[in-house]
Parts: sequence; structure tokens; C-alpha cells
Amino acid sequence: MFHFGQKLLFARKRWLFLATFSIAIIMASTISIFTSSEAIKASLQENAYQLYGEHSGVLIGIDATKEEVSAKTDGAGQYQIVNQYEIDVNKTATIGWMDKDALQLGHIDLLEGSFPIDENEVAIESSYLYLIDPNWKVGEEKSLHLNNQDVNVLLTGIVRDYSAKWSVPYDLDIGRNDFPNIFISQKHVDRGETNFLFKFNGNKNKVEKRSREFLEPYTMSGFINQKLLFEGLIDFNTISTSAFIFQTLIIITSICCVFTLFSYLHSNQRKNIAVLRSVGAKKEDIFRIYISQSIIIFFFSLLLSLPLQVIFYHGIIKSSFIQNNFSGINIVFMITVITIWLAIIFFIILGNSIYSIRKIDQYSTNELRREDFQIKHLKGWIAKIKSFAITQFALQILEYPKKVILALSTVVFSILMVLFSIYLQNESAGIWEADEDYFLSASEFTMMDQVEHLDMLINKASFFSREDVEKLEKTSGISYINKTPFMMDIHPLISSNIVTPAIQDWIRQFNPEKHKYHKQLIIPHVKYVLINEQNFNELYVNNDYQDFKGKIIISPPSESRNPNDSLIGEHLSFVRKSQGSGEEITTQEWTFEVYDVISGNNSNLAFLTDQSNALTIIMDEQTAFDHNLLPGYLELTIFTDDALSNKDAKHIDELIQRMSSLMPGSLYQNLNDFREEDTKISFYVGYLGKLAYAVSITLTVISIIVIFFSKYQSQKRRWGIYLSLGMTRKQVFQYLILEMIIYIGSAIVISLSIFLIAMKFLEHLYPIPFYLKYYCFVILFLYTLLLIGSIVLNKVMKRQSIFSMIRVED
Repeated sequence: MFHFGQKLLFARKRWLFLATFSIAIIMASTISIFTSSEAIKASLQENAYQLYGEHSGVLIGIDATKEEVSAKTDGAGQYQIVNQYEIDVNKTATIGWMDKDALQLGHIDLLEGSFPIDENEVAIESSYLYLIDPNWKVGEEKSLHLNNQDVNVLLTGIVRDYSAKWSVPYDLDIGRNDFPNIFISQKHVDRGETNFLFKFNGNKNKVEKRSREFLEPYTMSGFINQKLLFEGLIDFNTISTSAFIFQTLIIITSICCVFTLFSYLHSNQRKNIAVLRSVGAKKEDIFRIYISQSIIIFFFSLLLSLPLQVIFYHGIIKSSFIQNNFSGINIVFMITVITIWLAIIFFIILGNSIYSIRKIDQYSTNELRREDFQIKHLKGWIAKIKSFAITQFALQILEYPKKVILALSTVVFSILMVLFSIYLQNESAGIWEADEDYFLSASEFTMMDQVEHLDMLINKASFFSREDVEKLEKTSGISYINKTPFMMDIHPLISSNIVTPAIQDWIRQFNPEKHKYHKQLIIPHVKYVLINEQNFNELYVNNDYQDFKGKIIISPPSESRNPNDSLIGEHLSFVRKSQGSGEEITTQEWTFEVYDVISGNNSNLAFLTDQSNALTIIMDEQTAFDHNLLPGYLELTIFTDDALSNKDAKHIDELIQRMSSLMPGSLYQNLNDFREEDTKISFYVGYLGKLAYAVSITLTVISIIVIFFSKYQSQKRRWGIYLSLGMTRKQVFQYLILEMIIYIGSAIVISLSIFLIAMKFLEHLYPIPFYLKYYCFVILFLYTLLLIGSIVLNKVMKRQSIFSMIRVED
């Protein structure tokens, strides 16, 4: 029966090719979406490991052995902080060692040389080495001042910068709970408190859960690798979820196509099945024929899908993340998942065959042999229609209504699928209008405590020194640096007798009971801006800068409407609470006269941007440093020249990266690269939506053409009689095309209505006409495919003679 099923299948070569091609597209799209998503994830994971380490978390200073930690985790590495080396007043390097497992878990690589083995040998992080001595070469000795004495050490290697990128504890203390910048040999160190990097295997959510559970007994002595889990692997779940959703959508829409194609095949095999029955074939024999055909079509489709998979795979990669690491995919997992998807597709094919067998069982052999092409009696409202054209059109519509509705529902579904994927792509990518090129933060988080309603810093401040920033400002190619001063623990105070209604309203917004200090009011949510003489002259063209020095300017929030001019000439106090090495808390206070009150609405100056959510206090930069109001800068937003040479761009990037690399727990963002990386997931979702639409709509158009050809075949005797009575083939084709246009037009109107209604309730950055442009392209693609299908249908119809159409076979 397998051989006979093969013969029946190959007797209809064109249908076989159409079915094979359709199923091959389904296979190629579902498998390529999966393989590309896994390759992208493998590449992202490898890049994340290089930046943030492979460890899931860190244990600091616990009483445990490496074996004990390894037994509770899926891997552990040991390291120890031994000492500090003060490079200059503001820069300190941490000295320590890491064992082989810690180096491997951390993906800590050498740019040159090797890690130390013997005593008085060191390997140093690249940026720290540059700061200590940029001319120190591997293999050379140098004297370092350690433990109040000069020690000659041999440089054995240069370590790639890593420590500033890693997650650090909230109570970061350089030289106590950070990571080594100067590596020494562990063989010649007295064992003291040791630290551990640990790892858990599994997906992102599982790793996070297991890490938190493991760290529960070590509340104050451990932390998870947040940068790895929430920055490096941030798109992991989105990629997996998006891939699965679009694979499922393709499978759902493919069911309609497979059902239509196989219905047409099996309806044309009814006479052959009748003959087999008449010569004694049993139900099991018919089942074997259908099974053999399903297997043949499946394997032919699988072979044809292989080159399509390669095309789709590279299309997804190049249109989204670009990077991929196919060799990093878990082969066993990949084969298992691919097998599951192929099994689903095979059972869809097989299910259609079983459905057809059960349908055939409902008819006798004689009913299967008879092809009923007789004109049906006109009943009901159709018989009352006097117009021939309307009567004929009504007969066409009533033929296969369920299949037509299913196909058109798939068209609506496919159009909405691509429109909403484009919506998600553009809305998640957002609109980038900023001109800044770099953003640096000395610390991603700072621990504060409240003392008398004042925020007090409880860990050591991390900041960019004034000297380093001034050096960067003078660098060729730097246009401007917007500096955020480290003044989060400085609080402005205003006496109740001079407070204005505007400031009173401002305080009321933030729980006024918590903004009182002794007999004064604390002004909350304040932004400090430090300016120099050049900035002042931009703000006041005719005023003298010397008159402003030692005073402050107040700029209320941009939405403020109440006048504040009465504050000019008054004095505001500023207070800071700080904790010394012990438990003693010290208080510092300053008083400054108000030079002017300016409106936040009227300034377009670069140093006075984004004043909508804070009350801004402007003061002279030199005055602020002279009065020890700040140690340095917390954040830097860097603008470069528009016409920047490649040489200057490279030099600036090296300087900025080096500044960040010397600050553990800092944040470095090349905003041009960040914009590109941030939108990759959006382009990925968008491309998957377009691919799913292209596949779904292609399959749907094939289904529609097959449905209309089936309708034509079932009514061909009627059409033959019309042709014999003088109707032209062009008119016959026009009747069919008109019906198709009405169906597709209905689907277009329905899909557009649903999308427009949805857009009224959804928030969107881009206007509706922006998305209607994409809608037009989607419809154009649909009509292009329908046009191609219609041309093919017309050619097939022209090949049939009038005699063959009218003849009734026994």
C-alpha cells in the first residue's frame, strides 16, 4: 500500500510540490526562529559573562571552606583581599588573589603575560597599571610602597579591566569587599578571611531564585550578580517568549493551509478510494495509503526546508542582534526542541489525513465514485433573484463557506499580527532625540540613613574628581560635559518667616511633616547646578560674575507659577550630616545669600536642562569646592563635537573607559552603542512579526487560491454550460476574482477597524498615520501574492476545454 500511495501522490506532481513547499515554509520558519533565538541567547550569554562574570553571586568573609560552598552550589571559586595600594589621593587599588576556579568563573583574561606564581610577582588591571606607571612593561621590576615600606615587584601580566563592571555590595568599601586590581600569588599569603564566587546552572529565573535562597543565611555577607542577571541577560526571557509566541502563531495559521490543501487532495482521490474498496481494500489499507502519503510529504518538506532554514536564520540574525554563537547552543536541547516542533507539524499533516479517512467512511462506494456536478436546484431567496449576475454570485458565496471564513479569519489574524509586532518594535525602541554621547555614574547606588529628617551617607562616597573631569573637558573633541555634583547629602533649609507660597506648595507635595529641621523647613527634591564664569555670562549678559560668587540662584520647577522674587537678598542655610570612623555624627552648616530667582521655563541653556521635577539651586563651582560642599561629581553626561575624527573619538573613548574602570560599582554607557543595543530586542520582535506574517499570509493566499480553484472545479459543469452559451473565459475569471476581492476587502476592513480601535486605547509615541503607512505596505504585499495566485489560477482554467468541463464521468 505504501507503493500505491506513492503512485497516487506522484500522479499529482503540481499539488505535491505546492503541499511540500507550503509545509517546508512552516518547518523552516518555526525551526529557524528557534535556532536563531538560541544562537542569539548563546552569544548574549557569552558577552555577558565577559563583562560581568559567570558567577551567580558572591560570598564575603564567611566561615566556610571552598568544598562546603561547592557542595551547596554548582561551582565555586575562592579569592581573598589582602591589602590596599594608594596610587594617589583619590585612587586606591585593591591587592588580592584568585584561585583558578574564580578566574574561570569570572572570565578574567590576560591582555599580556601570566598570573603571578612566586612571591613579589604581580599582575595588574590595565587601567590601574596605566595610572601607576604607563611605561611599566611585563617582565620589568618596579618599587611599590606597600605596608609602609618599598617593595620591589615583578610585573608578570596585564589583566583586562573587569572589576568596575562587576556587581558590588551596597556597602562597598574599597579594600574590604571589592575585587582585586593587583593580583598576587596565593601561595605566599597567610590565610585569613576568604571570599567566594559561586554559580548555579539553569535559566535566568531559576538561577536568581536558587541564588537568593542560598544567600538567605548570609544576609550581610553576600549578594547576587545583579549586573549579569538584570543587565547582561535582560533580554533572555523576552527572546525565548517572543520566539515561542511567533512559532505558535505560525503553527496556528498553518493549520488552515494544511487543512485546505489536504482536503483538495483527498477530494480528488475519492474515485481511486472507491475503486480500491470495490476490489476488496479494507479501512486499514486505506489508512496505510494516507499514512504513506503523509510520511512522503513530510520528508520531502523537511529536505526542502533545509536551505530555507539557512536563509531565515541569517535573516533573523542580521535584522536584529547581528551577533550569534551557534556553537554555544546546547545540542541535546536543540535537537529535542526541533524534534518536538517537527512532531507537531507531522501530526497536523497526519491529523488531516485521519480526518479525511473518517469523512470518507461516511459514504458508500457508489457515492464515492459518483462526481456530482449537477446544477443544484435554486432554493429560498436565491430562486427569487431575477438578476443572473447576483444569482451566480450568491451560488459562489454559498460554496464552501466554512473554508472561506477560516481562510479570511487567518488573513485578519495575520494582518493584525504584523501590525502589532511593528507597534511593539517601534514603541519599545522609543524615540531617541538626545545628543549626548556618553553617560558616567560614579556609583549606581548609594546607602543613606535618615538623621533628623536628613539623608546621611553611610558608605564611602564614590565620585569623579574635579581634576580628572577638568582634564577630560580640555580633551580635543569634547564639546561639553554636564556635571552632576555629589551633593545628595546636602540639604537646603529655609526659615518659615521668609518661605514663599511657591516653596510652601513645593514642600507640601512631599509630606511636609518629614521636612522640618529644628526651626527651619527642609526644601525637598533639590537639584544642584554648579557654574563657572562662562556659564554665568550666558545666563546674565550684563551682570558682574564677581558679585555672584559666594551666592546662589534659585530656579523653581518649570510648572511653578507663584512668584519667588521676595527671596532675593535673603539667606538660605545648607546642612550635611556625616558619620566618622566611629558612631559619632558630625554636622556641617553653610549660609548663602540668594542672588536671584529665575524661571525654569525661560532657559534653554545646556546646564539648566530638565527642571520639571526638581527645585534647582545654582551656585559658583569654585565656591562649592572651597566650602567643601562636595568631593567631586556623581554623574557626567558628555557631549562630543559633531565633526569628530576617528583618532579623537578613539582617544576620548579610551579616556572615558579608563575613568570608569577605576571606579568599582560605576556605570559606563557609550550612548551611541547603548541606543543600538537597546533597540536590538525591538528589531528582533519586529522582524519575527514580519517573518510570521510573510509565512502566514503566503500560506493563507495558497489556501485561498486552492479554495477558489476547488469551488471552480466543483462548479465547472455550470461554468462549461455558461461558456457554451456565449460567456467568455474572461467573464468567468472576473466572477471568481470579484468574489475573492470582496472577501479580502472584508478582511482588510475588519483588521483595520480592530487596529484603529486598539490604538485608541493603547499608549503610543508615534501617530496613527505612521502605522497606517506600514498597513499599506502589508496590504500591498497581500494583493501582490493574490495577483500572482490569480494569474496561475487563470492559466489553469484556460487549459480546460468546454467539452471536458461539461462531460459527466460514470
